[in-house]
Amino acid sequence: MQIFILMLMVCMTVSGRVEAYELESTEYPLKVVWDSSFDDELAVSVLSSAETAWERQFKQLGYEIPWTSEGGNLPYRGMIFYLADTGMGAGGAMVEPVADVSETEICDCASVITIDNAASAEDPLVAEGVFHELNHASQYAVDCSEHPSAFESFTIALISSEFPESTIVPWVISNFQDFPEYPLNYWTMDFPCNGSEPCFPYQLGSALFPLFLRDKFGEGNASFLSAIWKRFRQNGEINMSGMSPECSSGNSPDYFTAINEFLIEKGTSFDDAFREFSFWRAITGEHDDGHHFKVGSLYASPQIAQSVSIPFGSPVELILHEYSSRYIELTDIDLAYGTNVTVKVDANPEGLWSGSVLLWKSGEEVIVLPIEFESNSGNLEFSMPSDVNRCIVTVSYHNHGSYNADSMNYSRKGDFTLSVSHETSNPPVDAGVDSGSDADASEGSADDSGCNCKAGSSSWSPSMFPVLLSAMLLFRKKYRPHKE
Repeated sequence: MQIFILMLMVCMTVSGRVEAYELESTEYPLKVVWDSSFDDELAVSVLSSAETAWERQFKQLGYEIPWTSEGGNLPYRGMIFYLADTGMGAGGAMVEPVADVSETEICDCASVITIDNAASAEDPLVAEGVFHELNHASQYAVDCSEHPSAFESFTIALISSEFPESTIVPWVISNFQDFPEYPLNYWTMDFPCNGSEPCFPYQLGSALFPLFLRDKFGEGNASFLSAIWKRFRQNGEINMSGMSPECSSGNSPDYFTAINEFLIEKGTSFDDAFREFSFWRAITGEHDDGHHFKVGSLYASPQIAQSVSIPFGSPVELILHEYSSRYIELTDIDLAYGTNVTVKVDANPEGLWSGSVLLWKSGEEVIVLPIEFESNSGNLEFSMPSDVNRCIVTVSYHNHGSYNADSMNYSRKGDFTLSVSHETSNPPVDAGVDSGSDADASEGSADDSGCNCKAGSSSWSPSMFPVLLSAMLLFRKKYRPHKE
């Protein structure tokens, strides 16, 4: 990639930044701006990373080319990178929406990117940060007013594909998996984490759902994520005067609705996909069978709400939010070998519920047995194979009849009672594989009685802080939560 350096000493301010030097690409409409000669090497590194990211995202994966704007001038296709003190330290980076793109009919916006000048040119987080923020800029070129969890989850999913050695990805997915009873699109600014409820990494870790969509319906190709995001667009103009960009026509479709419309064209639906995702996310970590997520062994397993032996001494009672799941592990399953097992779920309120029983056999694809629901009552009878070594029951609450993904109303919850029994009167019939196309807001999984809780599979690292802080600062400026 060819680049040339244009050194200019000027007295100009753009968004409070004093321009002193510029470095432009001869390949793509990319420019790096900084104000100290000490940052020359970093500027070269940023531009090189930007050229690589541009080639990959826009020429190979089909992402929308972003808009940018300089000094209040009309937006153009490209990107400006500023090197400055972001307050985040080395590795810090952020994208800032700056203007509506009036020449288009959709609610898109122009943006600029800032890379913290404390980074060294050799820091691997520079390339990851540039790639991450450039993807957000591309998202803004399609829909600048989407739910914040959508921005982060889809970008982290792409980072997972393109930066397999990233330490950020497994850590944020671990936080998401630690609280499966919270909504798929749950948003919180809480940080640092206290371990008892979701914190800021949760919504980044919800990238596990776009990764499921990629692997289930997109043959593991990252370009599938781009195709889905393009369905989020809506006509209108962006109002930049508030705390967050707002579309004049509202955010319709929201990203749940857009994904549903996309999946209907593929012969399924959002709820069918969520039903399957709920058991895919259990087939991860050390329990990955190699037949579901492309790299499922790298993702933490969901936290187990309770571990109980067969037969139950008393029913399990649990709480969960809309579009969330609970996982109950059945122990002493050898006592049920060769017997008929009955699983019953009584849920409240009436609405859309789903569930399954997952059976692990050494070296084989996990057997998935759907729990059939009629309204809020689920039932499954099966024969326990004699070579099963792990058994998990999943129960998922979708919604009470409707769901507004933008409302950020997390007050609606459901509860259910699970009972499991077995009897030995009939001979065993081996179960087959189903490939499937198929709490209180302040309580975490850890406070259910009988909990067999696990620690997250990935621990906090100081190197992760700039990435998280950059996202937090962005959304504090960009997004104003609204609740019903």
